[in-house]
Amino acid sequence: IIPTHYVLDNYDIDEIIIVLCQPTELEEIVFNPGDLTQLIYRTKHITENELLMRDLAVVQEYASQNRKFKHTIIKPDKELFVSLTDFTYDDIRKMITMGEEVAKASLLES
Repeated sequence: IIPTHYVLDNYDIDEIIIVLCQPTELEEIVFNPGDLTQLIYRTKHITENELLMRDLAVVQEYASQNRKFKHTIIKPDKELFVSLTDFTYDDIRKMITMGEEVAKASLLES
C-alpha cells in the first residue's frame, strides 16, 4: 500500500516510480470458504488489492491533471506465491531475479 496522497500533496515532484510486490489483477483461486484461515487470507488479499487500486487511481488522476508528471509502475505479471512461514533462500533469490527482470523491462519501455 503506497502513500500516494501524502507524496503528491506534500512534494513537488515530476516523476514517480512505483514498485509493487503483487500484480494489480487478482488471480482466481480455489479456496475453501469453510476454512477460516483460507477465508481470512483471501479477504485480506482482496482488501489489500482494493487499497492498492485506490492508490494507483490517485496517481492516474494526478497524471491526467499534470502533463509534466510521469509515472512508471513496476509489477510482477503473476502472483508470487511463497509461504510466509516456510520459504527458502532459493525462493527469495527467484523472487529477486523475477523482480529485476520486470523492473528492467518496465524501465526500458518508459
